[in-house]
Amino acid sequence: MDFLSLPEPFRIQVLKNIDWKSLKNAKLVSKEMYFTIEANHHLMNKPQVKSLGIYCDKKVDEKEVIRVRFNIFSEDYFLNRRLKVIHFEDLKEYEHFLREFNFSIIDYLHFRISESSDVIRIFNKYYTGGNYIETVVFDDTGEIGKKSANDFSSLISKIKDVGKMYLTLNFPQQSLPDDFIFPKMGSLKELSIEEKSGTRLITSNMITNIIDNNPEMDFLKISSESKSLYMKTSEHIFESKALNMENRCDFTPFERTF
Repeated sequence: MDFLSLPEPFRIQVLKNIDWKSLKNAKLVSKEMYFTIEANHHLMNKPQVKSLGIYCDKKVDEKEVIRVRFNIFSEDYFLNRRLKVIHFEDLKEYEHFLREFNFSIIDYLHFRISESSDVIRIFNKYYTGGNYIETVVFDDTGEIGKKSANDFSSLISKIKDVGKMYLTLNFPQQSLPDDFIFPKMGSLKELSIEEKSGTRLITSNMITNIIDNNPEMDFLKISSESKSLYMKTSEHIFESKALNMENRCDFTPFERTF
């Protein structure tokens, strides 16, 4: 029986077990094969990215360039550590790149945005989340532009657990969705949050919940204009963490900057 005459569910089951390079060649076989693979690309056996850095840089002519640094998982130790760098000047090219990979085992994620948060919005379409990530870094160069705090919150909501998280937030006069809940995590050891230009996204409840849900955390740095955030966080640290049952300090001090 000809492969293309099989019902689509059967074709998908077969295609899921074929390596991505061969699938790209298979798309050239026929229009029907092309559309089958494209429509179900999220189910296919794509290369798995281990570390990913997405940086929005400015050229001399002020045009924004997207620089992507990444490495792909390999059983070979040396190949697993090899970083690749690609530059994009077009969001469509950037999105096409993201479609080519699987981000389910990523252990290092770094964003640096400038005028727009589009690179995060598009990444959210292809990152399903749920995995443990060793390090998450979110930088903002501080330029005011068309940036949405919703893109940031959608990304954070997908990160279920992380070891170290460093966030620089620049979303003045914006707020997070009412239903946003900072992930509980559980493995967080270091957290640094800087709110710039009057940004006030992080609440004291978020911070106290993070402290309670991550007993191994030994570093917390917060920079914010919110005085209530400072007071409530400090009180919570003292009441719940600083003193043990024998009234002796046994908790690693937090660094707090407001």
